[in-house]
Amino acid sequence: MKSEDPWDPHEPDFNSCLVRPYPWFEGWFFRIRDPQSDFSIALIIATNYVTSESHATLLFCNPGENPNSDGSIENGITHMVYELTKDATITKVSNSLEDYGFDWEEPTIGKVLARKNKTNIDVHVKGYHLKANLTSKVHWNLSDPYKGPEGWASIISILPTRWYIDSLGSKASYEFKDTNGLDIIGQGWAHEEKNWGQIFPDGHVWLQASSNDNSTQLVCSVAWFKVGSVKMPYIFSLGFRSPSHQIDMRTIDIGTLLTDVSIRPHKGEFSMRAINPSYSIQITAVAPPESFSEPILAPVSKLEWKPTCRESYFANIKVEVYDHVVWGIPIDKKLVSSHTFSHAALEFGGRQF
Repeated sequence: MKSEDPWDPHEPDFNSCLVRPYPWFEGWFFRIRDPQSDFSIALIIATNYVTSESHATLLFCNPGENPNSDGSIENGITHMVYELTKDATITKVSNSLEDYGFDWEEPTIGKVLARKNKTNIDVHVKGYHLKANLTSKVHWNLSDPYKGPEGWASIISILPTRWYIDSLGSKASYEFKDTNGLDIIGQGWAHEEKNWGQIFPDGHVWLQASSNDNSTQLVCSVAWFKVGSVKMPYIFSLGFRSPSHQIDMRTIDIGTLLTDVSIRPHKGEFSMRAINPSYSIQITAVAPPESFSEPILAPVSKLEWKPTCRESYFANIKVEVYDHVVWGIPIDKKLVSSHTFSHAALEFGGRQF
């Protein structure tokens, strides 16, 4: 087992020199999308190491909500339920070089068993029951699974918020039930990621999408922090994968620029343009405002969870990739790839939201 695997839980440091342990929070996120029904369900398991409090949150959109005559869904709702507990345990597992990971368990909620090449989920939250098996992970970096969206910044352990993606599109089989007779069984693709650190950004936008056949994926996060009352410049990271392009862009990369950022959470709209020496990427995302969930708990204060983030699984995201010979020269750009994702995830987060 490699101890530096970022997917593993991090042992919090309770050094007396620290105001609070580092990391003081850690959470894992799993989102399954079934392309046959456009059903989406996500699970968040997160722990506050200061208060020893954990939460398990389910987000889902029911297929068939407000159906159109052609069977498509319009103006649906992303539902959210959660449980808080102080009885969750996180245990590292290291049986062999091929069988390692961690177990997250809670007596009444259930368990998540995460291993090198698979994840098994069996949880009950507020009358809902999710069982899922995730296999055949698609890592951010196919040649090195320990590399993720942070790039070389991953060596800087004091970053306020850390971000790692374990899979852009695992194979998923699932069953989702409730106490009123709902029973959905299906297959699809699963996105698997995590955050840990000192505190969430003062504001952020996050989006995630995959094509129906999982050949194309997009993940992007734009965030900002405040120093006192001063808002610092945006930082971002994105990954776009398709049969023809494997593109990473980050604020920290030399020659990379983020421009034309428009964030309108109350209208469910977001757009941006990122430029590096080889490509320009235009991203436009929109979701019906009424489709967003109730606020999700996030670590935005010094010690407590606060309801801060809202997600919609009804977003449409358009990605346009332009090639250019000379860095960022508009007259030089050429459209080389365009993809529109439906039933994508769009999240707005921050104290002001």
